[in-house]
Amino acid sequence: SLNVMDYLYYGGDENYHKLTAAQSDANRLTREEFEEFHRWVASSLSGEHSANVMRYIMLIHDLGKNQTLASAVMGEDATDSVDHDEVLRRLLRSDYAAKRTELLPTFSQLSEVDQTIIRDVINTELNLGQFIQAEAPAATLASFADSTEPVRSLYIMHTLFDIAGAAGHVNAESSLLLTSPMYNQMAAACDVLTDSTLPT
Repeated sequence: SLNVMDYLYYGGDENYHKLTAAQSDANRLTREEFEEFHRWVASSLSGEHSANVMRYIMLIHDLGKNQTLASAVMGEDATDSVDHDEVLRRLLRSDYAAKRTELLPTFSQLSEVDQTIIRDVINTELNLGQFIQAEAPAATLASFADSTEPVRSLYIMHTLFDIAGAAGHVNAESSLLLTSPMYNQMAAACDVLTDSTLPT
């Protein structure tokens, strides 16, 4: 997912070829689609600082999948099937400051503004993957409708990077999933969610 983010953030022919190297000719993301996605990412992440905030979100968003960490955060509420997103949301709450200092010490090194943005992104509960597949009920849009920029764009972007990199254990250098059909599904979904969209 981080490779996908960097390819789309920096753009260029070399990164396009890296991102699409493992894709079939029939479904390969086109150079034009890649460029449109790159322009949206680059305009939403206005510089390396914003890009680093996104990288931090990408790095921590699956922490709750670690069973040891999940047990430390959730205590008696921990189960094998605990929602990993809920683990991270709880860890970032103000009443978990001591636990967070122990388990995620880097968070306190961020500015308060960045901490607030990261909390707001992590606390966004729209399942964008389901929404892209038209499987999300309309009620799931309620909390998302209340979100504002930059949280809205960062949440969408983080989820798109996560989806695009989901097969990274098979091929870490390319995206098997960010094909032309997937791009067009993503673009259509984003068009519904925000005015600051991927072109369609």
